[in-house]
Amino acid sequence: MNRNEKIKYYREKINMSKSELARKIGVSPSYITMLENGDKKNPSMEILLKLSNALNVNITELTDIDDSFYKVLANSESKEISKYGYLDYYLEQYIKSLGYEITGDESEGYLFIKAPDGTYEITDKNIEELETTTKSFVLFKLQEIIKNSRKIGK
Repeated sequence: MNRNEKIKYYREKINMSKSELARKIGVSPSYITMLENGDKKNPSMEILLKLSNALNVNITELTDIDDSFYKVLANSESKEISKYGYLDYYLEQYIKSLGYEITGDESEGYLFIKAPDGTYEITDKNIEELETTTKSFVLFKLQEIIKNSRKIGK
């Protein structure tokens, strides 16, 4: 299935109208029609993220990212696991570089995001979603870069 067929499939699977999907992601119903008909070949990453959220699917479900590559990355033994067990070390460091910090004790059932404007209580599900979405986005962008680049070797 190509991207436009996937969008239509997942929209119909949850019995959502084109108008409702359009409203949820902030576009016109005709834009959804163009996406589903393949007239709009390359929606922005922002639109793809909004679509995946509105359709309640992982962004990899709407793209051509090789799932085996995603699984290798997700299960890599080279990553360091943070003190909460979900975020890998590099994602944790990147979040810190943006001025945020995730603290707490997952085993005790409490996690917090320290943001520039305050501290917020979050759940382990929030962390799992952050990790999955981040990896999905990075994989999508890597595939997009590769697709638009000149191959120079094996």
